[in-house]
Amino acid sequence: MTIVKQIDEKLMELTEQMMNQEEKSIQILGLIGEIKGLLINLYT
Repeated sequence: MTIVKQIDEKLMELTEQMMNQEEKSIQILGLIGEIKGLLINLYT
């Protein structure tokens, strides 16, 4: 069970590092989604 806990901790570290690297891309995609939603509202 200790090994599983260590694996889980390492996976969490990896996830955090990946999210930090991809944060700008995620923000850009969020803005694109907001703009798309606004455009759809404009045309309906």
